[in-house]
Amino acid sequence: KLFGTSDVLGKSVVFNGGTPADIEITGVVKDMPENSDFPFTFIGANSTMDRNGETAENPSWGSNSSSMQTYVKLESGITEEQVNEQLEALIVKYRSEEIAAELDLFLQPLSEIHFDSRFNNYNGRVIEKNMLLALGIIGLFLLIAACINFINLNTAIAVSRSKEVGLRKTLGGTKSQLMFHFFGETAFITLIALALGVGLSEIVLQNISPVLGFSPEMNLLSNVELQLFIISIFLLVTLLAGWYPAQHLSNFNPIEAIRNKIQSNYGKGLTLRRGLIIVQFTITQVLIICTLIMASQIRHFKNQDLGFEKEAVVHVPIQNEDMPILNLFKSSLLNKTTIQNVSFSNTGTTSNSVWGGNYIMIEDSISVQNSGQVKFIDENFIDTYGLTLLAGTNIQPSDTVNAYIVNESFAKEVGYGDNFSDLIGKTTSMWGTEAPIVGVVKDFNTQSLHEGLSPVLLAPRKSFFQSAIKINTSRTKEALGEIERAFNTAFPDLVFEYSFLDESIENMYEDEQRTAKIMNAFTLIAIIIGSLGLFGLVSYMSTTRTKEIGVRKVLGANLLDILKLFGTELALLTGISFVIAAPISWYLMRNWLEEFAYKIELGIGIFLLALSGILLISVLTIGYKSLRAALSNPIESLKSE
Repeated sequence: KLFGTSDVLGKSVVFNGGTPADIEITGVVKDMPENSDFPFTFIGANSTMDRNGETAENPSWGSNSSSMQTYVKLESGITEEQVNEQLEALIVKYRSEEIAAELDLFLQPLSEIHFDSRFNNYNGRVIEKNMLLALGIIGLFLLIAACINFINLNTAIAVSRSKEVGLRKTLGGTKSQLMFHFFGETAFITLIALALGVGLSEIVLQNISPVLGFSPEMNLLSNVELQLFIISIFLLVTLLAGWYPAQHLSNFNPIEAIRNKIQSNYGKGLTLRRGLIIVQFTITQVLIICTLIMASQIRHFKNQDLGFEKEAVVHVPIQNEDMPILNLFKSSLLNKTTIQNVSFSNTGTTSNSVWGGNYIMIEDSISVQNSGQVKFIDENFIDTYGLTLLAGTNIQPSDTVNAYIVNESFAKEVGYGDNFSDLIGKTTSMWGTEAPIVGVVKDFNTQSLHEGLSPVLLAPRKSFFQSAIKINTSRTKEALGEIERAFNTAFPDLVFEYSFLDESIENMYEDEQRTAKIMNAFTLIAIIIGSLGLFGLVSYMSTTRTKEIGVRKVLGANLLDILKLFGTELALLTGISFVIAAPISWYLMRNWLEEFAYKIELGIGIFLLALSGILLISVLTIGYKSLRAALSNPIESLKSE
């Protein structure tokens, strides 16, 4: 990409870290797969990439972070537990027993990196094994629901095949032969469905990358595990879907079958069919309720007051340059009518990157130590982000770490509650720097809403890596062009990059939005499967109760009376499945919501909405079939063949 060729050994590139440096290329490796947890564009040794000592050579233990990860290869015979014990002893030896009591160092197996959400990895994609298990279980339930449909639809049309069964038995066919025949039919249908499923999977996988965040590949011909999985699915579906219909059809009495008496046995097997429909409806309602709750939680995220203005703020990464260069960049922007304000800081108001440590509140010669976050800001930070100053004053351009602004949580943590004015002038210390508190701002969220509020100190230290630019939203395109031109003038050696604050915040909930989209797809599939299952049950009812309906109509039953036969069945099945689905959904979603510091309440409204939705879907599903049965000519249903 840089040289137009892969023959680049011995050539140099400029690494623009804290201090630009020429780096010689000594090797070229094959591109890592897209789904790798170790994506990179180049690899450099710490000794080579040393940025003013801020690498692994830095003696500070706090320099190890998610962007500087440590990997070790254990000698043969050495266990993870043995190394963990040595790490604990290492902390005691080089730090202290007090720090060892608070600091926990341990090994994480390489195989767990992708599945442990407690820690970051280089590609930023982590998924809990429990989530994969949950999605697998949902897929299995949908498969079972589809098998239930096949069973119900097959038994619903069993009456129309009764004469065929009777003739086969009369001509000498045994039960085992009939079962083998019907199993063969099921296997053939399953094979066709499997082929269609594999084809559709290829199409879906080619278009699902925006949802998953990467492009998955099936590789059916080379993936032995996938081949075994598909074969297992084929055998499982054939067995589940084929057993009961084959058993049911092969048990027909040949005389009753030939004389068309099978339809009179309405009650036989009905309990099983009702039970299967209840299972389907329960799965569907659980998915509907969970999807509605997820959508409500995501909407809650988007509508939550974060304590600052997130709209029309553009973030542009910068280097920790000298202030004259930064001031040149700022002044050139503020001269533009499309720009409202400009601020420099180490991180924005809300960020995945958190700078923190222990602060000491010094009062009457008594020191109280707590932990909090720190943000290095300039005098425009509060105005650019629209923070609310509750007491005191803003920092001044001349301040150089001789003043702190703190938030409400800080005031409450150190015992001042809402008496913010009393905190002004008090001394606090962080990272060895003592300074008075000159202001208190309203709490604002510094991380995603998974996390709660924490004490924050705003310090006027000139250590800036990001600029926040408030723009005129009616002239966004023009503003971005002016920002880029000013950036290229001030930082000719840097590549211009930008992001909108509101979009960056929304991306913090990418996992939840991705899960919600997958749940939407599962729910839609479940609704379709459930509707087909209900249609199969109504088909069975209308077929086996044809003469009953005819008799009722002859005896004076009107259209509404006939529809009540089906409506009562529908209400019963829906009610039972809802009673089962509601507590299951409540339990699952309560545990899911525990991951968030800010969450919705699980009110009855969502559950009633799901119940109303499934009732509406059910009415629309059975409407045609039940209406057709109610309007049928009773003479046709009662006449003898």
